[in-house]
Amino acid sequence: MISGTPYVQVSLMRGQSYGSGSLYLKRSDRNVVNLLFLNISTSESRWLFEGAGQLIIESHSMFNRMKTSPDDARTPVGTFYVIVDKDTNGDQRLSERDAVVLAASAADGAGYRKLIERIEQVYSVQQVAEDKALVLYLKDKQTFSQLFSLPGMQPLKQATIPKVGLN
Repeated sequence: MISGTPYVQVSLMRGQSYGSGSLYLKRSDRNVVNLLFLNISTSESRWLFEGAGQLIIESHSMFNRMKTSPDDARTPVGTFYVIVDKDTNGDQRLSERDAVVLAASAADGAGYRKLIERIEQVYSVQQVAEDKALVLYLKDKQTFSQLFSLPGMQPLKQATIPKVGLN
């Protein structure tokens, strides 16, 4: 159940086989490739994607307000996703070793859209205020902080994070 809504979210999983030659074949059965959003009040349903040609690495729900206590009931207003939708490293499979996309949708899966493409690594996705989320990520060998509005998930401000010396 997606709390505060009439929706249930169900993951579509698909296994991937990979390896070099037939002796070292590995299999992963826990790859989430799509999400179904089912409205239990109306029996309507929608898939986040039209097919199963991507890999959902992470999802982060954002809420109408910040949590003030452990049993605080909040309503989700949207979700950020970290998605692999292309084999960018040429190994013939989608994995966390490929570049990722930061994307977003409403809490019920409607309005899916890509926000930032060709990310090397997403470090953090955090709701930092009732109306803001902060994403830290690596792209083109540079670390960025990106602030997004909630619930619209529109970019507000981006900054580069300076590199730190190792000595």
